[in-house]
Amino acid sequence: MMVGRRSIETEVTSWMNISGREILTHEQQLYNHLLSKVEVDPPDQLVRDFCSLFIDGYGYVHREIHQLVDQIVLSKQADQDFKFVLNRCCHILINRWQTRPSHHAAIPELIGLFERVPTKTPTDYSRHKAIRRLRELTTLFTQTEQYAALRRLAQVMSYSADSVSISTQPLGTLIRRYPYLYEHCLLTDGARREDQQTIRELQAQVQRQFEIDLTQYVTYRVRRAQLARSSNGATRQLIQPVKNPTLLDDHDLVLAVKQFAGKVEGSNTYKDLAQRFVTHTSQGISFQSFKDDLYQYLVTSIEPSYGKRRFNDQLYNQLKNILPDSNSQRVNDMLLVKACSQLLNF
Repeated sequence: MMVGRRSIETEVTSWMNISGREILTHEQQLYNHLLSKVEVDPPDQLVRDFCSLFIDGYGYVHREIHQLVDQIVLSKQADQDFKFVLNRCCHILINRWQTRPSHHAAIPELIGLFERVPTKTPTDYSRHKAIRRLRELTTLFTQTEQYAALRRLAQVMSYSADSVSISTQPLGTLIRRYPYLYEHCLLTDGARREDQQTIRELQAQVQRQFEIDLTQYVTYRVRRAQLARSSNGATRQLIQPVKNPTLLDDHDLVLAVKQFAGKVEGSNTYKDLAQRFVTHTSQGISFQSFKDDLYQYLVTSIEPSYGKRRFNDQLYNQLKNILPDSNSQRVNDMLLVKACSQLLNF
């Protein structure tokens, strides 16, 4: 018995001292396995298998894959690298499911697995240390930015228009309504190209649907207003009601549409002003000039009585303090992303 235990301890030690090159090979083998499984297995089966492999740590039908995970979690690099491995494994399944609307419900179900606490203790002593380490690392994963982005993605995918009430729901649950923030909120630094593409496709899909819903609702309101001026009550009954897709009441929505589509500065619309700003700032100006121009562009749409109290000064100081050492550089994509990211956070 002692010989067997010593043999096990020797094997575990060898795993912990495994080279970085071998670990990368094990990771790729794990990814290849999931890529092949997601092509043939139904989502409910994959969710159960994912739970066995990464949450419980045992019970997965392919024992050799358990051994791959064991070697990864027992390596010296696991503290720094396992969060990226686990995030990649999640996105392998998510990227595939995102292309099939019938599989969308599996995405929040998969991400929700990390809220599950394993209750059973495995009886396989040879893997006890690896399972314990896996569970530690999985718990640490729930404290990372990678997991936070996955949680926001789950909120987008599980969104129900009927269940959202602005007075009772946390602001984070409304993320689906702001597709222009998806790349900022649903992706982390170093995201793979295919992960970025998945989020961009989701962004385009949600934005396109919102535009359709809003157009239908505005058309419905116009038709109802036209018929309200007529005396034909029977005709008004034939109009099929359309739900307001925004969180504004009808009065505020009408004002918002008029302001957005109407003239705001002479004969210019908001779109005209935005295009003029983009054209000007693409002409190789300095980062300092860009921030100055951005400030002027933003404050023109701020109610003067509100802006002059505190907001305009706060906005100016915020822009002034964004990467001041780069003020003399020409504005580029990196500076633009940094400035917009910090401004959105502000």
